Amino acid sequence: MWLTLSIICACVFAVNNILGRVLAVKSDNPRAFAFVYNLWNGLFALAYWLIKPEAIAIIPVDVIYLLIIVVVLYGIFNRYEFYAKKHVEISTLTILFRAASLIAFFASIIFWKESMSVWKLIAAALIILGSCLAVYKKSFAIDRIGLKYAAIAIISLGLGWAMDKKVSGYFPLAVYAFMTCIPPNVFLLPFPWIKVKEILSEARLAGYKIILLAFLNFSGYFLMINAYRYGEASRVVLVVSLSAILTVLAGIIFLKEREGIA
Repeated sequence: MWLTLSIICACVFAVNNILGRVLAVKSDNPRAFAFVYNLWNGLFALAYWLIKPEAIAIIPVDVIYLLIIVVVLYGIFNRYEFYAKKHVEISTLTILFRAASLIAFFASIIFWKESMSVWKLIAAALIILGSCLAVYKKSFAIDRIGLKYAAIAIISLGLGWAMDKKVSGYFPLAVYAFMTCIPPNVFLLPFPWIKVKEILSEARLAGYKIILLAFLNFSGYFLMINAYRYGEASRVVLVVSLSAILTVLAGIIFLKEREGIA
């Protein structure tokens, strides 16, 4: 079950990555864009919970502390995700973002004591080797500002995915998805403060496409945290990382990013 969910998740994330790149390039204010995007993510999560309500059990104090860490991690990720997508071609950025799967993989083994196997190590090693070769080939063409944004987003996302395994099991999936979308939006507002007109401008500029993008992201994330309930996070994230291959191929075919070929 976890494998099926993970494969579908990888496909959904690949489509999400392509559309996200297209919209990020057109965005005038990536932070305002991300704010609108996450509002829609939260609305989809809330709608799902209202359609299929589940009771929320009493949450242990230590899990609440972990949830706060998750909110901070996703807040940091949300702040830099679309800056990275705006400055780095998606075929290149997706290769870099494979590091998030590796961070989640090793963090799950270290923090949650998940099993280590030869096949897991081989899969992780192949991801590392392929990513290093691809990044080395492209290293001199990567926008340095975009690389900085990508590094911050990758680290926070990888740690966030690892924390999801521990924390998401204490909440209905839709409620947890809501908690990882709306509270982190606070991190997008200050330094400098986003104006309401900028938020409205991004919503108008992207139109229905930002709603579609949010739906894809919610669907992919929902599938991933659901897969966590059936299998180890260290397995799930390795399969989800297949979205990188699909995204690179789609970027080359549809966005003509042929220089992104490793």
